[in-house]
Amino acid sequence: MTDDARREYHRPVHRPTATFDRRFGSTDPAEVSRAAHATASALLTRVRDEPEGDVVDRLVTFTDTHGIDTLAELWSHSPALSLPGALWRLYLLQLMVRDDARTAALLYERGRAALGTVDDVVAGAPIPAGPEELMALVDEILRGVFTG
Repeated sequence: MTDDARREYHRPVHRPTATFDRRFGSTDPAEVSRAAHATASALLTRVRDEPEGDVVDRLVTFTDTHGIDTLAELWSHSPALSLPGALWRLYLLQLMVRDDARTAALLYERGRAALGTVDDVVAGAPIPAGPEELMALVDEILRGVFTG
């Protein structure tokens, strides 16, 4: 057997970085964060500059029409204390409440009773908050985000 046959590799293959990015689907976290902040900021700026009722209504009901996947792709990796992170969590909360309003109302009431703080006053929900009131509250919070 020759020396070449015994050695599988004799030197590394040089590949461009883009080859690895395409193959393994890596995305620059800074670029993802920039895109998340840019889209969230542009959305709020556009709506607050011209707060037309039908535009606000479409944004409040966005996940009803388009689902949550688009927003998840844009904002789900953002920190909670950022604009895209806060919007993502509000839309996710809205989806959860709409999906099972009775359970959401039960969990809200249990949390309110266990905390014993002023959080329920800050949230603005009636005591006790039923499923319909909780759904209306989540929509109103989102509406307030868009109208200022």
